[in-house]
Amino acid sequence: MFCLNCGASYEKGETFCRSCGQSFREESGGRKERKGLNIGLIGLIAGVVLLVGGYLGVSSYYSAENVADRFLTGLHEKDWESVQSNSVREDGSDISETEAKAAVRLIEQDEELRMELKSRPDERYVFNDLFMPVKHERKFFIFPQYKIMGKNQFVQVVDQPKGAEVSVGEIKGVFREQEDASFSVGPLFPGIYEITSAYEKGTVKLSGTIEQVLKGSIREPVVVSVDLGGEYASFSLVNSSAVKADLIFNGEKYDIDDYGYSEEIGPLTLDGKSVVQIEYLYPWGTQMSEEINVTDTYMEISPPEPTEELKKSLIDQTALYAEEYLNHYVSGGETAVTTVTNEWLDEMDYYADHDFEGSIELKELGFDFSGAQPIKEGDQYGYSIPLLFTMSAESIDFEFGGSSCDLHLLFNEADQSWKVNECYFYATDAYTYEDVMKPAVTTFTSTGSTVSSEEVTGALVTQEQVAGFMENYSRKSVEAINAVDYSLVAGLIADGSELKDIQTDYIDYLDSKNITETFKGAVVESFEQNGNTITATTLESFIIHREDGDDEMTFRTVTELVLENGELKAWKLIETNEL
Repeated sequence: MFCLNCGASYEKGETFCRSCGQSFREESGGRKERKGLNIGLIGLIAGVVLLVGGYLGVSSYYSAENVADRFLTGLHEKDWESVQSNSVREDGSDISETEAKAAVRLIEQDEELRMELKSRPDERYVFNDLFMPVKHERKFFIFPQYKIMGKNQFVQVVDQPKGAEVSVGEIKGVFREQEDASFSVGPLFPGIYEITSAYEKGTVKLSGTIEQVLKGSIREPVVVSVDLGGEYASFSLVNSSAVKADLIFNGEKYDIDDYGYSEEIGPLTLDGKSVVQIEYLYPWGTQMSEEINVTDTYMEISPPEPTEELKKSLIDQTALYAEEYLNHYVSGGETAVTTVTNEWLDEMDYYADHDFEGSIELKELGFDFSGAQPIKEGDQYGYSIPLLFTMSAESIDFEFGGSSCDLHLLFNEADQSWKVNECYFYATDAYTYEDVMKPAVTTFTSTGSTVSSEEVTGALVTQEQVAGFMENYSRKSVEAINAVDYSLVAGLIADGSELKDIQTDYIDYLDSKNITETFKGAVVESFEQNGNTITATTLESFIIHREDGDDEMTFRTVTELVLENGELKAWKLIETNEL
C-alpha cells in the first residue's frame, strides 16, 4: 500500500506514513464520504428522471388528444364503460351508465355521425356540435385533466294518463296531475334513449316503450308521447230522462251531462276486463247499476230496473190507486181519490162512467219492470211502468182479458210520496208481466146512476172525499203562493167566499217578503157535516223558505167547506194555529 501524499509504502494496519506523517484514517473517511456523495447524486438524478418521465406520461394520458382517442375508441368499440369514464355533462358532472349506453347506441345507429367521428380531431379538438374536449375542473395532482363534454339534451314526455310512471333509464317520474301535464328529464348526454311509460289501475295494465334520439344543438326539449296501447271510451244513457248520474271507473267519478253523455274515460282495454258502473242519483235515492264490461269505444246504457224495495213500494201504491180508480169509475166520479196528481184526477173525472150499472171484478195487477223507464214530467221525476189490469165486467169488453196502460208514477220530494199522473188504457199483449199481485179489494159495484146536482144537495160526504179535497186545496194554495197566481187555487173556492180576498192578499204579502213554501202533507183529523156545510179540522205541514233560512211548520186548521153542485169547495177559514 502506498501513501497518497508522498508515495512511500506502508503496511496494512499502520495509521500514519513513516516518511511524511500523513494520517491514513483521514484518507479512508474522505473516500467513503465521496462515495456516499456520489450515490446520493446518482439517486437524485434518477428521481428527477422518473419524475419528469411520470409527469410526461400522466400529462399525456389526461391530455385532450388522448382522452379524445379513448372516447372515440370506446364509442366505436361499444365500450360504454370507457365512454362513461371519459365523459361529462356541460356542468362538469359525470354521466350515468344509461347515458353512456345511449351514446354508444347513437353512434351505432347514426352512420353519418359515426363516419364523422372516425377522423382525428383538429388542433382545437372540436368534433362537432355534440362533443368537445374540455379541461375538467378536477385535477390529477398538478396535471390538468381533460374530459369529453356532451351537449346538454332535454326530453319532455306528454299525453300520459294520470298515474302513469315514466322512466328514462334510472330516472323515474309519476304523472300526478291531469293528462295535460308533462314530465321533463335533463340535462342528458347525447344518445338514443329508451323511454318507458307504465300505467296500472284496477283491471287496467298498460305499458309502452319508445326510442328517442337526443342530439339537438339547442336547449329546447324534445317533446315525445308514449303510446300505451289503451283505448278511450264514452257512454250515453238511453231512456234516462235527464236523471242525474255519474260514471264510476276505477274508483273515480266522471260527469254525465244533462243529455246523458259521459266524458271520455281511459285508458282502458276493450277485452271486457275493464268495467264501469253508473250511479243514478234519483230524488228517491241513489241506485248503482251492475258492472258493465267495456267492449267498445262508444256504448249505450239502459237504466236498471227499480230495486226490489222500490218495486214493493210501487206495487203497493198502484194497488191503492187501482182500488180508488175503479171505485171512482163505477161511482161516476163521486168517490175521493188520494193517490193521483191533480192533473190525472181531472182526467179521471172526465172518464168516469156516470151511467155505469153493475160491477167490475179486478182479478190481478201485472207489472213489467223490465220495461220500466225513468221519466220526467214538469219538475218531477218518476217511472213509466207497463201495467195490466186483469178484469171482467158484464157491460164492458176487456180485450186480452183486461186493459193495459203505461203507468206514470211521479215522486213528490216534499212529502216523499208517489202519485199516479197517467194511466191511459189500451189493448196489448206486448209485455210480459212477471210481477203479479192480487188486490185486497176485487169487486167494485156501482150504486146506481149519478144523480143530478139538485139531488146531491144534502148528500153525505165520506172521510176520503174530505181528505182528498183538503190535501188538494192545501197543495194548490201553495202552488198559487209560489207562482203569485190566485187562479191556480180559485177553482177550489166557492163563489162569493171571502177566501178570495184573503188568499189574494196573502199571496201578495208573501211575494213582497220573498217567501215561498213547500207543501209536505195534509191529514184530516175530523169533520162534521150539517147539510151542505162541512167543518173539517186538518193538520197541514209546510216548509217555509225565507231569505235567512228554512223552517218546517205544522198548523191545525179549521176550514168550512160547502157542497156546490155536488162538489166540495172551500168557503171560510175559521181558525189556524201553529203547533
